[in-house]
Amino acid sequence: MIYLFLMHFLLSWLAFPEKSKSAEKPNFIILLVDDQRWDALSYGKNTYFTTPELAKLAAQGTYFPDAFVTLSICTPSRAAILSGQYGSRNGVMDMGSRLKDEPNALGNIMKNNGYATAVFGKWHLPNQPDNLGFDYSFIFKGITTYWDVDFLENGKKKSTDGFVDDQTIDQTVDYLKKRDDRPFFLFVNTFAPHMDENYDWPIKAAERSHFDQQAAPLPADWNTDFEGKPAYLKSERPHQRALEYGYDRPDSIRSHVYKYAAANYAMDQAVGRLSKYLTDEKLLDNTYLIVLGDNGWFMAEHGLTSKVLAYEESMRVPFFVLGPKVAVQKSDEMVLNVDLYPTILDLAGIQKTIHSQSISLKKQLSSQGKPKRNHVFYEAPVPVHGTYPHYAIRTKTWKYIVTYHPEKARELYSEELYDLRNDPKELKNLAADSGSAKVLAQLRKTAQKEIQNSNQ
Repeated sequence: MIYLFLMHFLLSWLAFPEKSKSAEKPNFIILLVDDQRWDALSYGKNTYFTTPELAKLAAQGTYFPDAFVTLSICTPSRAAILSGQYGSRNGVMDMGSRLKDEPNALGNIMKNNGYATAVFGKWHLPNQPDNLGFDYSFIFKGITTYWDVDFLENGKKKSTDGFVDDQTIDQTVDYLKKRDDRPFFLFVNTFAPHMDENYDWPIKAAERSHFDQQAAPLPADWNTDFEGKPAYLKSERPHQRALEYGYDRPDSIRSHVYKYAAANYAMDQAVGRLSKYLTDEKLLDNTYLIVLGDNGWFMAEHGLTSKVLAYEESMRVPFFVLGPKVAVQKSDEMVLNVDLYPTILDLAGIQKTIHSQSISLKKQLSSQGKPKRNHVFYEAPVPVHGTYPHYAIRTKTWKYIVTYHPEKARELYSEELYDLRNDPKELKNLAADSGSAKVLAQLRKTAQKEIQNSNQ
């Protein structure tokens, strides 16, 4: 009798080996917050902005205060995440370019390794979601309104009522409630705090009531004369659009900061519902939640608006990870958005050769990890939104930016050097300072080596 029971148990186990194996695979959710600058996450810093739900999540995992994007603009940032490569390698350096290597996109790799794959919210790539590996999509394309948005559910129009990020998060939760037994990989994209299609943040009074418009901070150099900055900025879109927004007047700047803060808070409250579901269902026991911004946003810093440029308000973003065996800590590692690709594959146990531009953060998520990088490389190789081609090297204490003429290949336009320890707002360019000549030479050499590697 015992023999028959053991035989039955063994045969049953052999009949369903894949289900047992897949049940051990971790799940993954990337939460990409649109235009959320580094200081817009109210965790680990004093800031005008408040994001209580995101702060609560950040406190449960590993927070990376030194996190950056490889190119600060919507489409290239998403391509970098899904490819693990810089735009000069994956083909996406502006708003209209397609990701070249679709078969090796992160969604396809996860799908081919047994994961249920889905994308929600803002989609800002010319490639179709299914071509990048997403079996299910609930998206809108590019820039939209904040209210009553028409989404596309697997390509078919679906009208919605209410705040755009509420709809994105509610659909994500609904998908999780109806999921099958496969492990899942979700790419969830908010729209707020990005401006809407009318260049505004039309948030309701309830969210705005959390902020005092008159207390909104003014940047130290909002009324800059552009000394030490590339001269072209004064006459091109980054500054001219800022003037259209009224950034030559403190009241207009404060109004924008105030409304951005309210939109950021509304997004945070929507995310809270996803957080609650993951917590209530104990999904975080076997789910890695990776939260980051796609890029930052200027609100009159250096007299500018928008992004792309390699200053801190643009290229630095929030970034934290929580999940199984992730240490509760602040990491000293300098991280990039391209690092998500190898990190997720490493945590999932998927073997794949990874391009050397990105690193796995698996060890950094434990208390044993030690920093791997001593600098990050930033590239904006083509003119975008009125900027000239430029590159940057950012260490823990210094930043070097080199700008080239847009129509004269590799003809130097300007150099900038900032001592971030003593000048974190990047107000004084030390490129012409004799006392900083040695640092300038070192970082210039590093930049040229990185630029050469990126063009190979």
